[in-house]
Amino acid sequence: SSDLITIEAKTTEGTIYWYSEPTGSNLIAVGTSITRDIAVNTTFYVEAVNKKCTTGTRVPVEVVVYKLPIIPDEKLVICKSNKRTIEAKISETGMTYLWSTGETTQAIEISKDGIYTVDITRAAPESCTVRKTITVVENPDPIIESIAVDGATVTIILENPAIYYEYSIDGINYQSSNVFLNSPAGFQTASVREINGCSNTSENFIVLNMPTFFTPNNDSYNDFWEVKGLNNYPDAVVTIFDRYGKLITQLNASITKWDGTFNGSFLPTDDYWYVLKIDATSPEKRGHFALKR
Repeated sequence: SSDLITIEAKTTEGTIYWYSEPTGSNLIAVGTSITRDIAVNTTFYVEAVNKKCTTGTRVPVEVVVYKLPIIPDEKLVICKSNKRTIEAKISETGMTYLWSTGETTQAIEISKDGIYTVDITRAAPESCTVRKTITVVENPDPIIESIAVDGATVTIILENPAIYYEYSIDGINYQSSNVFLNSPAGFQTASVREINGCSNTSENFIVLNMPTFFTPNNDSYNDFWEVKGLNNYPDAVVTIFDRYGKLITQLNASITKWDGTFNGSFLPTDDYWYVLKIDATSPEKRGHFALKR
């Protein structure tokens, strides 16, 4: 390959003259050696001169340039307590290999992370050596810190977030983003896995669905204002008021839906308000919805 190369020539008497052509006065150097950056096969011509006397014959000195193979370095992942094969990924007749582990095969098996190198040498007359470095890492297990639920939006928060984790809330479809929109209501499971399949973790959570409207007209569609997922919170209470602050009803884990009546009478089309309290220690959540007839 192209490199800075020093070429030497010896003589028993006199001084060595270096030329770029077999004839002519194109002198390029004087002395026992020259240093050049040589990228292609090149021929120099040397002549020994002693007290202005010379044989008149220039001796060719050939420099043969061999192109080294292009072998990019790699970064690989190994799973905990597993083995993995790493390889030089180049194989030619007569080529030899020397790994930092002392092994001399084209591929080796490893059982731990670290930085591995392999010196790859082509057969003579080239005998050129190129080094490949393989960095093997072990990605840590994902650790779920918390799961934030805001309406139907779910965010899985890790203690150790990284680009090599994937997220799911159905255990089937995974994505690179930790945010899920329009999550179904009820009991759910958040799953996080390392993208190479080395590790995974999961944690259950609950989504409460607070509808923005309902139509209690006995058509079997949106006839109730129902808080889906409320049955999973035994201490939860949802208090419903009209626009003037009058208490209409309360929902809980046993009674999760309202039919739009008060003391047996149908209430009119209007906006109604709710206050949700999951338990004694959680903050209140307030909102409103529409009753449409």
